Amino acid sequence: MSNAGFSGGPGRLEGAGRIAAVICLACSGCQGEAAPAQAPPEVVVAAPTVRTITEWDEYQGRVEPVESVEIRARVRGQIESVSFRDGDTVEKGTPLFLIDPRPYHATLQAAEAGLAQAKARLETSTVLLQRAQSIKDSGAVSQDVLDTRLQDRLTGQADMQSAKAALESARLDFGWTQVRAPISGRLGRRLVDPGDLVEGSAAGATLLTTIVSENPVHFYFNVDQHAAVRYARAWAEAVGEEPEEIPARLVDESGTQHEGHIDFVDNRIDPASGTRELRAVFPNDEGLLIPGMFGTVRVPNGAPHEALLIPDRAVMADQMIQFVFVVGHENLVERRPIEMGPLIDGLRLIRDGLHPDDRVIVEGTQRTRPGGQVTPVEDSQGDQTPASGASR
Repeated sequence: MSNAGFSGGPGRLEGAGRIAAVICLACSGCQGEAAPAQAPPEVVVAAPTVRTITEWDEYQGRVEPVESVEIRARVRGQIESVSFRDGDTVEKGTPLFLIDPRPYHATLQAAEAGLAQAKARLETSTVLLQRAQSIKDSGAVSQDVLDTRLQDRLTGQADMQSAKAALESARLDFGWTQVRAPISGRLGRRLVDPGDLVEGSAAGATLLTTIVSENPVHFYFNVDQHAAVRYARAWAEAVGEEPEEIPARLVDESGTQHEGHIDFVDNRIDPASGTRELRAVFPNDEGLLIPGMFGTVRVPNGAPHEALLIPDRAVMADQMIQFVFVVGHENLVERRPIEMGPLIDGLRLIRDGLHPDDRVIVEGTQRTRPGGQVTPVEDSQGDQTPASGASR
C-alpha cells in the first residue's frame, strides 16, 4: 500500500532536487555580483575672474537748466504783437512781445522837451550870475542880487539833473515796450495774446512766458552723510586736479550715455533728511537732457582696484547668509560663505570669501551637497563680459 502511494516517487524526487539545486546556484550567483557604484554628478566650475575695476555709487536725480527766467512785463499796456512760436529756440536779445509803445513814446518826447527847458534855464542863470559877478566890484549890484543869481544857477543845475533822470526813465519805459529774450534758450508757451492788457508794476507784473537754457544743463542729486564724508575726503586729496568725470543715464537708457563733472557741493547737510545736495554739469549738444526729467548719475567710490567676480547665478542664499559651492580636494564640495558687492555687467563682485584659484560651481548646484563628491567640468564660455565699473 505504501508503495502504491508513491508511484513514480524516486523520479519525482530526483527532479525536485535538480530544480532546488538550480535555484540555489542562481541565488548564490546573485550574492556574488556587487551592484555597480553610481558616478559622482557632473558640475560646471569656473575660477573667479580677476579684473581691475572702479566701484560706483548710483543716485537718482533731476535735470535742471543752468539758467531759467520768467519773462514778465516791465510796463503797463496792451500787447500789440507776439514775435515767436511756442517752444522756439531763440538767441539772447531776440524780440518776443511788443507792448503798445505810443504812450511811452509821448512821455519820452515830453522828457526830452523838459531836458531842453532845464538846459535853457541853466544857461540863462549862468549868464546872469557871471554878469552880476563882473560888476560886483563897481557897486552896481547888491549882494542880495548876487546871492539870488547864484541860487538861480544852483536851482538850474538841479533841474537839469532831474530832467536828465526823467528822460532816462522815459527811455527805459519806452525800451521795455519791446520785450526781448534775456538769455539764449528754449521758450515756453506764450501766456498772453495780442490785445491783452498787461501790468508792469513790481508787485503784479504779468508773466508773459518762460525761457530756459539748454546747453549745458545741471543735474542735482542727494547723497547720504556717510557718502558725503567719503567723497569729501577723496576730493580733499585731489585738490588741484581736473574734475573727475562722472557718467549719467536717462530713464530709457540701459548704459551711461552722458559724461559730466561735479561743479557744486552744498555747504551743509540737510538736518531733516541727513543728505547733502550735489550738482553736476553735463553738455547737452543733442538736447536729450530735458530740464525737469529724472535720471541716474554714478559717482566713483574709491580708486580703481583689483577684484574677484563670478557669475551671479552661482550665488545662493540661506536666510541672510550668501554662499557658493566650491570644489576642493578630491573633488569634494565645500560650502563657502561670501561677502558680495554689486553687479558688474552680469558678474557679481566678491569682496571676501574666495581666492583667485578657487573652483566655483556655476552650474549643477542642485545636484550637490556639502561634503559630497562631484565630477568638475571647466566652464567653456569663460568671461565674455567687457571690463566696466561697479554700481551700488
